Amino acid sequence: MEIFIARQPIFDRSERVVAYELLYRASGSAERAEGVDADRMAHDVLLGSVFGAGLHRITQGATAFVNTPRSLLLGGALHLLDPRQVVIELLETVEPDAEAIAACEALVAAGFRLALDDAVLDRRIEPLLRVASIVKVDVLAQPPETLVGIRERVAPYHVTLLAEKVETAAVRDACRALGFELFQGYYFSRPENLATRTLLPEWGRVASLLQMLSDDRSHDHEIEEAFRSDPSLSYKLLRMVNSAGVGGRGIESIGHALRMLGRSAVHRWLSLLLVLMVGSGGGVKRELARRALIRAWMCEGIAKRSDASESAEGCFLVGLFSGLDALVGMPVEQLVAELGLAPPLARALAHRTGPLAAILSLVEAYEAADWARVDVACAEVGVRRDVVTGLYIEAVQWVHERIEPGAPGSADGGAEKSEV
Repeated sequence: MEIFIARQPIFDRSERVVAYELLYRASGSAERAEGVDADRMAHDVLLGSVFGAGLHRITQGATAFVNTPRSLLLGGALHLLDPRQVVIELLETVEPDAEAIAACEALVAAGFRLALDDAVLDRRIEPLLRVASIVKVDVLAQPPETLVGIRERVAPYHVTLLAEKVETAAVRDACRALGFELFQGYYFSRPENLATRTLLPEWGRVASLLQMLSDDRSHDHEIEEAFRSDPSLSYKLLRMVNSAGVGGRGIESIGHALRMLGRSAVHRWLSLLLVLMVGSGGGVKRELARRALIRAWMCEGIAKRSDASESAEGCFLVGLFSGLDALVGMPVEQLVAELGLAPPLARALAHRTGPLAAILSLVEAYEAADWARVDVACAEVGVRRDVVTGLYIEAVQWVHERIEPGAPGSADGGAEKSEV
C-alpha cells in the first residue's frame, strides 16, 4: 500500500530547520489534505511515517510534529513513539475535557512535548497550557493587537510561540518582534509531498491477535506463532521495536521483539493498525507473502536439523525477510538496516555469509529446482535432500492453512487453529 505524506519545515529565529510537520495527502500531486476525516488522516500519516519510510528518513533526524485528533490522543498508540523524535500537535478540534487533559498529562509525564494547534485561549484551555511546550498561532491576516494579546495571554505559562501561515517577510519580522521563536509557512517553504510504501496484513488476523493479546489464557508462544504466520505483521513488529525508544537493536527473533515491547504496547499498536485496515480494505500480495512464508518455514526446519539448530528462530526471520523486499518495495539491504536484526541475521541477508546464509541458499536452490545446487548445499549444511523435500511439503501445507481463504486454521476459515 502506498501512503502519501507531506512535510513542511519549521524554522527557528536563525531560519534553521528544527522540525517538520507531517501532513496527510490523498495522492502524490495533492496540495492540501482532503477527502477523509481527521482521524484517518492522522492514522495514515502515523502508519506511513513510522511503519513505512521511517520517521528518521522523513525528517532527517529533525523533530516530527504529529497532528493528533481526539481518537489518537486517547487510544494510547502515541506512547509507542520515541518522545525524542516527535511533538504531539493537539488539534484545535479536541475538546479539553477531563479525559483529554489526563491523556495529555500522561504523555508529558512520559517525556513527550505537547503543541497546541490554533487553540482558543479561554479558561478551559488552561490545564493544557500548563503542560504544553509550544502554542501554534495562525498569524495569517491577524492584526498586531491580536498577536500582542495572545503573547500576553500565554506569557505566564512560559511556552514557545510558533507562528504558522507566515507568508511574507513583513509578517515574519513582526512575529519576531513579538517574541515568536518558531516559524512555519509559505514564505519559507511549501509542504513537500513524499510517498512511502507499507504492508497491510489481512484485518482478520489483526483482530484475532487483538483477542489473543487480551486473553490472559493465551500463551506467549501462541502469539508468537500468529505473528510468524504473517510476513507484514512480522515486518511491522520489528519496525515498531526500533521506533519505540526501547533500544530494540540486535533483534534475534519475533519472540524477542514481542518480549521487548510487551503485550500492552503490541495491543495498542495493533488497534491502530486495525482501524486503518478496516477503513482502507488493504492487503498483501498473496503470492509473494506465500513464498516468503514457505522460505521462512523451510529455513527454520533445516536449521533445526543442522549444526545451526540454536539459531532456528533467527533462521525463520532470514527466510521471511529474504522474500519480503518485493512486498515492501525496497532492497533487502535497506530492510536489514531498518529492522535492526542481530549481526548473524544481517550478514546472512545483506552479505550472504555465515551458516544461516548457507541454509537460505539451499532453500532458494530448491525453489528454483536446481538439483545440482541443492545437492551441494545439502552437503554444506549437513541435511539430506529427502529431508528438505519433506520440509517443503510441510511448509506448503502450513502456509496454505494460514493465508488461503477458507482453509482450515486460516484467519477467515472459521476453523480452530491447527497444530504445527
